[in-house]
Amino acid sequence: MVQREHEQTELIAETIRRLPELVVYVFDQTRSAHRLQPEVRRIAWHAALATAAATTQGNGMRQARDLLLDTSIDGLAPREQALAAGAALAQRGKQRMRRDPASLRLSRRERGLVRRLAAILRLSSDLSAGGHCAVMADRQGTIVRLDDPSTVSAATIALWQAAIGPLQLAVLDGDPLPLALGDLPLSDLPQIPHESLQADELLAEGARRQLRRMFERMLAREAGATSGDDIEDVHQMRVAIRRLRASLQVVEPAYDEKLVREFRRALRRLALALGDVRDWDVFAAAVAQYHAQASAEEQPTLEPLATAVDHQRSLARRELLRAFKSDRYKAFKQSFAHFLTTPGAGIRASAPAAAPLLVRNMAGSAIWSRYEQWRAFEPLIETATDAQLHQARIAGKRLRYTLEFFTDILGPKLDAALTPLAELQELLGTMQDETTARERISGLGLANDPGAAGFAAWQVSARNSQAAGLQRAWARVSGATYRRRLWEMITRL
Repeated sequence: MVQREHEQTELIAETIRRLPELVVYVFDQTRSAHRLQPEVRRIAWHAALATAAATTQGNGMRQARDLLLDTSIDGLAPREQALAAGAALAQRGKQRMRRDPASLRLSRRERGLVRRLAAILRLSSDLSAGGHCAVMADRQGTIVRLDDPSTVSAATIALWQAAIGPLQLAVLDGDPLPLALGDLPLSDLPQIPHESLQADELLAEGARRQLRRMFERMLAREAGATSGDDIEDVHQMRVAIRRLRASLQVVEPAYDEKLVREFRRALRRLALALGDVRDWDVFAAAVAQYHAQASAEEQPTLEPLATAVDHQRSLARRELLRAFKSDRYKAFKQSFAHFLTTPGAGIRASAPAAAPLLVRNMAGSAIWSRYEQWRAFEPLIETATDAQLHQARIAGKRLRYTLEFFTDILGPKLDAALTPLAELQELLGTMQDETTARERISGLGLANDPGAAGFAAWQVSARNSQAAGLQRAWARVSGATYRRRLWEMITRL
């Protein structure tokens, strides 16, 4: 049984290894249909090598894309690497392209080219499992004959037809056409690089990979934040931007300082627009919660407040949509995507004799300095103003995001450091919500409105309840046990 499973696994692996060969064959046989230039053939070849490597090594197409982006490839310019990377990921569908940094940096024409390459890759992948095949094409369409036509999926057919043109399947009733490698001999498949951050890798390239994934998470929420169907999309996109900004600040020593600051400013502009919407969302949810538990006599008095909040939410959303559509935001996305998908881009110049900046050589100092910045607020906690508590919360977020940035190298005890910090942040966030609501009520001109006054008193009561546990929550992060745990993780680097 075990032997049979091993043989089957070896057969699958060998079948997948045919993919680069098949991609070249399909590319050459369907030129009249896809109308790609001959020089694109080499891009297709490298995309196929990465796809085959990811598949045989049990990884997904994101890892294939990373393989094509994380190292310089002989014979391919950075933009050509981005084309190959985009094609590898676009096999998963058009939606992936909209939030993929490799595709984002490309022009509309180049994105059309990527979709055609993805269609060739998808069809070749299906053919690799279908036995013998023969492919031919003319301007009327593509005909694929193979032993088992059912191995070509409906999704593959749909992608081919959308990107290239008509596709017809038939049973192979003669000899298959010879596979033509030409000047691209089949080579060993490359090794997929580590997905996680490695302590002994260059900070600039390890951080670039980490930042790229954060950017993807931000882009993944953009459509939902635009539609407004789920307020969680605005919240999560804002969180993703916070992580990006904090992480860029952490790894700034590896990159050109001016470039990093430009990226952080662009992200801050968007964060402000998202933050305004988020604050009104939270405010509206709190008003709804208070309304649900208010007496029948009190509920009608909340209508002026609820109406005013809904109006302000609409205005904030209008500004957010304007920010999404702005040329400035579009230019930032392209510029940031180019930086994140080009090995060596934006690296800070250093003296010729300078030692390489590795992840492990700066992670510890970055973490401990963030911790010290947070602890600086400790003497103020008993008498802290709202503004000071807000700044303490921001310092805590920066510490938390820095720890999370280095999750891969800090070891299994990291959760013990993150959990009390997250609990403290949650408590401070709840207290900040009351402060924000109070300021917004004043800004709405409803300070003397009875419904707003009742709501404000309810929030003050909730804040006082939370404040009672603030010192205990703070002590769990500032105490000797926590400091020792943090220091042990750092020294193991």
